[in-house]
Amino acid sequence: MPTFLVNEKMNPALAARIQASVRGDSHAIIVSASPRRKRLLGSLARLAVVVLVGLAVRSFLSFRAHEESELSMARTSLVNDLKKHASSLSLPEKNLVERVSSKLASASAGYEGDLVSSELRASGLATWLARPTVYVRGPIAAFGEPKTLTEVALSTRKDPLLVCLVEPPKSRDEKTVLEKVRAVYMGGADSRAPQQSLLGDAILGLPLLTPSFEQRAAAAKDVPEVLRLRRELEKAPLEAAKKAARAEVLVYAMDEPGHGSGPTEIDGERAHDVRVGVVNLVTGAVLLRLKRPVDPAWISSTARVVYASGMDGCLLALDVRASLESPSPK
Repeated sequence: MPTFLVNEKMNPALAARIQASVRGDSHAIIVSASPRRKRLLGSLARLAVVVLVGLAVRSFLSFRAHEESELSMARTSLVNDLKKHASSLSLPEKNLVERVSSKLASASAGYEGDLVSSELRASGLATWLARPTVYVRGPIAAFGEPKTLTEVALSTRKDPLLVCLVEPPKSRDEKTVLEKVRAVYMGGADSRAPQQSLLGDAILGLPLLTPSFEQRAAAAKDVPEVLRLRRELEKAPLEAAKKAARAEVLVYAMDEPGHGSGPTEIDGERAHDVRVGVVNLVTGAVLLRLKRPVDPAWISSTARVVYASGMDGCLLALDVRASLESPSPK
């Protein structure tokens, strides 16, 4: 359809679009315009991708920065707590387990004979046990190796032997000894032996106050690892370990194998010898070294069934204390 809107001087493409418009041919307009629209849509799509990628990168970097900040704070807090605990102990105190282990290994070897030092005899056992003390008891064969020593130390409790060394019963008769042992078994050990600590607590807690554990905390790679180390720290008996680390006196009891044909009681007690020792941990000097027999045969059958080991231990403590009153062995 001819139209006056078109003349010969017009650009042919423009003239064609005008004619298509006059004819109502929208398809031709769309087709002729589609390359430009495609270019525009392509540009918009690329722009959208760039924006989305930028937002994703920004979000990722923000997340990483937050994660790094959280990790740094967790590590710093844990390391500071470790330093605080460790700073309260001297180097020899931190090395208590190593110092005690060597003494125990030596004492579990060939027996060198009974000894009561003039230092102990002059001041008395009560004076030494009023000082911070660490205690361990177990089968003599277990004291020569670190692994078995650890097992023995972790199973040691404040028993009647220890309590009766610190606070002896008024007499040796069965009724009096039994009352003391029952009081210990019913939870009275801590109040009766307040200065005494257990070697097992030191073994559990002191390794967490070493530079190697602090390095593990400082090198933790993520927050979950820091939290695992934090839980390990919180579960350890740190206060009890620090108390044990400050011990000035070591008390040990080593049970030798049973002898004779007597029966073994329900709690494991039977006739055997026990090595008892007291060591000055400040100087390393042996204050007391004794070997004494125990035998539950002296206990009545009704008490022996449940309390044989405890009553033998308490009576052994009385024998140890009596040795300080006897003339010094030559």
